[in-house]
Amino acid sequence: MRALKTLLFGVGLLLVALPAQAGSVNYDWNWNWNWNGCGYDPCPGTPAGPTTATFDFYKTTVTVSFVSEVNNTWTYQVQETKKAGYELWAKDLKKWEIILEDCAKFILGASPTAYIDGESIKWAVSSSFTTGQFSFTLSKDFGPGTVDLKVKVGDYYKSASIYGPDCCEVQLVPTPAAAWGGLTALGALALARARRKRS
Repeated sequence: MRALKTLLFGVGLLLVALPAQAGSVNYDWNWNWNWNGCGYDPCPGTPAGPTTATFDFYKTTVTVSFVSEVNNTWTYQVQETKKAGYELWAKDLKKWEIILEDCAKFILGASPTAYIDGESIKWAVSSSFTTGQFSFTLSKDFGPGTVDLKVKVGDYYKSASIYGPDCCEVQLVPTPAAAWGGLTALGALALARARRKRS
């Protein structure tokens, strides 16, 4: 019984101390607690990367651009451009990949169909490819960070960084102010009852 009283007292203190969270995101006590790739330690996170990455391969240029992140689906546009007058000699984009590291294990699907290899998601393209959108969906709502890209043109690879998910930081769904008001009132009641029983 004494343990229950102590628990009620603690819950009361916690809920009364919480502010209303209407419209807020990432309420994480200044600690990015998570239960995914980073264990139970505070996660420093990574700065949000650039939204475009350009790769120059002599007579072929490949541009990867971040398009959107909607409902945990991250979408990118890839464009291959060959130098005018050299189309017959310029090498084709063969494949490209996003190195997601810990995020890879949260992938639910990809469009078009992709190959997931450990910590990377890879797409192969045909020799006729010029531009297209590629997306993948994660099982959680992760905040922005920086991910690495790798593209292959002909027999050569190049790498760069781009805006992508940071799987060390979970985006918390906003809680309506009314709900927080109810929780706060419940916490105050629990605290008052615990105080009366302690006296």
